[in-house]
Amino acid sequence: MTSVSQILSLDIGHEDKILQLGELDLTNIEEHLSGADDLYKIILLLLKLESIISTTLDIPQIEKILGTIQSNPTLKRITNTGYSTTDTIALFIRIKYNDLLTDYQYLIDDPKYSKFIELVNKKVLIINNIPTAKSTESKLFPKLIELIQLKILQLYHISSYDLKKPSVLKYLTEDLQGKLDGQLSQVVELYKLGKIIPPSIFHEILTLNYGNNYNRIVTTHLDHQKLLKNSIENNIVSLTKYYQSIRIEKMYEILKIPREIDVEEIIFNMIIHNTFPSAVKIDQIEGLVRFHDQTDESQIVNNHIQEVSKIINDISVQLPV
Repeated sequence: MTSVSQILSLDIGHEDKILQLGELDLTNIEEHLSGADDLYKIILLLLKLESIISTTLDIPQIEKILGTIQSNPTLKRITNTGYSTTDTIALFIRIKYNDLLTDYQYLIDDPKYSKFIELVNKKVLIINNIPTAKSTESKLFPKLIELIQLKILQLYHISSYDLKKPSVLKYLTEDLQGKLDGQLSQVVELYKLGKIIPPSIFHEILTLNYGNNYNRIVTTHLDHQKLLKNSIENNIVSLTKYYQSIRIEKMYEILKIPREIDVEEIIFNMIIHNTFPSAVKIDQIEGLVRFHDQTDESQIVNNHIQEVSKIINDISVQLPV
């Protein structure tokens, strides 16, 4: 079996070396660090960090490796003083480091459930820092871009509602067209059509493997109840297309919301954070939510229960899980 030292000594390009290193078992990588220069030390540690995040999710070990990487003066030089975008190693380190660091900050250390779209924006910026030539002509960077895009896709699916979400989905569907398997492709289509996602389907979506190293984080580390609340936010916004006003009690019925979840509290927080695309008020006496300033196109008259129920039934048929 090829070792780290053998790969590092090969007379091949940096991209080929990095790709081959990524295929190794890096469990005991520390014993190989002494024979590597500073740049490859960082690369080896980043690859091990990525492996731990996708497998054991050993948080103390993750924090230890991050600390080692961050204390390396070479990393500080690369990230703080600029670098040539034609320098393959420096570019790879900067992209991979920022990708994994933001994963740690938003998903692992202290999950920021209401700010996943903020993380999406950071991931898009990371991709945009890759020169066009590298993103189309290299062996290494197209794979790196696709990995980050698959992260963005999953973050989109588990994030709360945000006015930026439609533009994110447009970006993803254009770039990931034809690259997704059957179930993921169906999930993308549901969100693209603005469908209401009932909790039963959402929980199934949480179990899907997006091939982005997030599976362990999403299935075992994140709070599924908080993720469900994010999904409910999206569903509530979808109701504004069908109702000018609706009783909170009816929301529980239409959206299949578990009774232990306080829908009124969710809506109140959405109002406080200006989540809705237009003004919304809660009538606590009547137990009503009033959606205001809807356009004529979306002001569909009041017999919408059957239509919304049909959407939910359609989703159950379209996503066999």
